[in-house]
Amino acid sequence: MTARLYYMDNLRAAAMLAGIFFHAALAYAAPLNEFWFITDANDSPLLTVFAWASHAFRMPLFFLIAGYFGHLLTEKRGLKAYLRNRLLRVGAPFLIFLPLVAAAAFGVISFSFSYVDEPSRMMLFIRERMENPSGGIGDVGTLHLWFLYYLLFFSLIAAGLTQIRKPKLEAVLSRLTSSVWLLAFLPLLLAPALFFAGAPTPSPDRLMVKLWPFGYFGLFFAFGWRLYGAEDFLTRVGKAWPLLLAIALWCFLVYHLLLPELSYPPEPVEFWRRVTLAVLQSYISALATIAVLSLGRMYGDVESASIRYVADASYWLYIIHLPLVVWMQALLANVDLNVWLKFIISSVAPILIGLGAYALFVRYTPVGMLLNGARVRPAPAIGALRP
Repeated sequence: MTARLYYMDNLRAAAMLAGIFFHAALAYAAPLNEFWFITDANDSPLLTVFAWASHAFRMPLFFLIAGYFGHLLTEKRGLKAYLRNRLLRVGAPFLIFLPLVAAAAFGVISFSFSYVDEPSRMMLFIRERMENPSGGIGDVGTLHLWFLYYLLFFSLIAAGLTQIRKPKLEAVLSRLTSSVWLLAFLPLLLAPALFFAGAPTPSPDRLMVKLWPFGYFGLFFAFGWRLYGAEDFLTRVGKAWPLLLAIALWCFLVYHLLLPELSYPPEPVEFWRRVTLAVLQSYISALATIAVLSLGRMYGDVESASIRYVADASYWLYIIHLPLVVWMQALLANVDLNVWLKFIISSVAPILIGLGAYALFVRYTPVGMLLNGARVRPAPAIGALRP
């Protein structure tokens, strides 16, 4: 029986929880806050750096891990069990929670209109869209749950490709994890998708399917699928994590020097500048993701009841967090408070609320079974049964 990969579980949970801190930071990260629901009067350069840096590898890491676990599940339980699992754990939560989260977000934004003294550009845009609705079903937003939407597509495509047996293709793909030096060239595969996505990379948060996420997040999913069983490659690449991280940081600095000023609608960017930004971001996301994966494998492969509990709750926390985060940001928008205190409250309060809801209403209920599988409520201690 295969030993449990605690570091993969922990990294997956960390990637989901990092999304909460990322969204909480956006209200205080200029100029990104100009495109967020709440634009706070206070901002911090460090929070801006955090938001940019985490955005570079957080979702690529999540999709890579999803691909790894997808291959593992297929090998252990078979293709039918894998498809059933993805439809139940990914497809069903998307269909069930999207309208609920969207309704909660609508309520929070409506509250913000009457409460926040200085509405953000995004709030004004939303109000205009509400007063003058346009667009078809494809323009319906998926909010932060877009990751479930595309993960379902990637999972179905992977399941279909497993039925195609091409020995020569398999030999070529196996070479992807045969040499660490291939990391010098593999990131370039991401560049075409990033070129068409534009810089900074937007969230594909509409029902209308876009192609570039398949060439960006989809390739991370595919690479994670290939990493299953390639423990030797992970061991070898893990030794190079300081170099990978250093190169990613250098590319990150150059990327931000070349990044055009954010505006809405975005200003056109000359061809070669756009190409350069796409190549730089390819190396930033690929190398930073591999470096974080390596660090997690070296230092995060730990078993802990508390970590396991948070890891179990992380899926639920990520699904429900966005309206809670925006609500906290709106409540704090008119308050003269240190920006870091606002960020901490906007991050930690939704997590605590979510953990409380998970313990009371989710973990041992059909909702918890839908998200994480059945959980058996522990029996009370013998002493607790005595009068």
